[in-house]
Parts: sequence; structure tokens; C-alpha cells
Amino acid sequence: MNYFKEKKLAFWAIIILVILNISTLTMIWIHRPPRPELQPIQLRKFIPDFVVNELKLDEKQTKAFETAEKNQKIKINVLTDSLRYYKKELFSQCFDNPTDTVKINVICNKIGEIAIKIDILTFNHINELKSICNDVQQKILKDFIKDMASAERRPHENEPPPPRL
Repeated sequence: MNYFKEKKLAFWAIIILVILNISTLTMIWIHRPPRPELQPIQLRKFIPDFVVNELKLDEKQTKAFETAEKNQKIKINVLTDSLRYYKKELFSQCFDNPTDTVKINVICNKIGEIAIKIDILTFNHINELKSICNDVQQKILKDFIKDMASAERRPHENEPPPPRL
């Protein structure tokens, strides 16, 4: 008889522990803190603020830079949209049977042309920023651009190193 009482007690103890675990997990799930939302607006604002602070632009220079930055964004956004369109077209070709290599080459050439236009716009934007700056600021800008151009992309933890040529 003692054996059955112990088994009954163990059974109820397990049931109570399962109920407590489920209720604890439920409470954690319900009362978890909300995820912080990433706001792309903050990122878009960070880069111009960084340039203004690093180059120590005065009020007049800052206004000229902001105007140039707005114009740059408008031009780049148009090109980025068309780049996105052509890349979507390119990757949709993967599922066409048979694959039209001529069409793929045309799309790749258009992607290349757009990339060239983006690089030219970026070059012109940096030139415009250089024209806004004084000699000391131009040296800081030159060093910054030189560092950015020579910076190697760091691979992610599990990513293999790039092939050596």
C-alpha cells in the first residue's frame, strides 16, 4: 500500500511541475520585452552627421553639404531602383528553360552600366564635398576616403577566406 501512495505522490508531483513549467514559460513569453525596431531613418541620418562632425563643417558648409547630399540621394535612388529591377530580372532567368544567354548578357551589361553611373555620381559627390571644404578639411577628407578605399572587407566568422590569385 505504501508503494501505491508513493507512486501516486510522484505522479501528482510531476503533474504539478509540468503545470508550473508551462505557466512559467507562458509568463516569460507574454511579458517578454519588445524588440527594438531598427529605424533606417537613423542610419540615413548617421552618415551625414558623421561627415559633418569629422570634417568639423561650419554652418554654411553644413547647409551646402546637406543640399548636395539630398541631390545625391535623389539621383542614387533612381539608379538603385533600376539596379534592383535588373537584378530581379537576372535572377528570374535562372528558372527559364532554356536559359537565354543573350538576354542574361544584356541584363548584366545594364547592371554594369548602372554600377558605373553610381560610382561616377559618388565620385562627383565627393568632389563636390571637397569643394565645400577648406584645406585642413580636405586633408581629413582625403585621409578618410583613402582609408575607406583601402579597407578590406572583414569576413564573417564562418565565412571562408577569399581565394588568392
